[in-house]
Amino acid sequence: MSNIKNLNMAIDSSLSYCSITIFKDEKIIWNKEKKCNFGHEKYLSILLDKMVKELKVTPKSFSSLYLNYGPARFTCIRSCHSLMKGYFIHHPVKIYAYTVFEHFYLGLKKNHHRRDFEIHLIMVC
Repeated sequence: MSNIKNLNMAIDSSLSYCSITIFKDEKIIWNKEKKCNFGHEKYLSILLDKMVKELKVTPKSFSSLYLNYGPARFTCIRSCHSLMKGYFIHHPVKIYAYTVFEHFYLGLKKNHHRRDFEIHLIMVC
């Protein structure tokens, strides 16, 4: 998959879950989530490492990044933003900011017991 370009990354750590979703042309390619009340930065780092290894991608594979800016816990959001700054430090990427209320949810199961949702796709107007 390392030759795939123009991927989109959505990353969220604003609530009690953190997640990374990779998609292209509104199709989800990779998605992982982790429930965590504390230590979002540790879990996001692990998820990012796992995604890079499984998809064999580099920052140059991405054309856009979707980041949540709240409302939520400030420290969780800042940790997420810092991790992405480090990942994309040598590659410019378009960044889209959104609030937790602007999600467009896909693929939720009927018996989904979560109180908050991971990002699957964010529609930008």
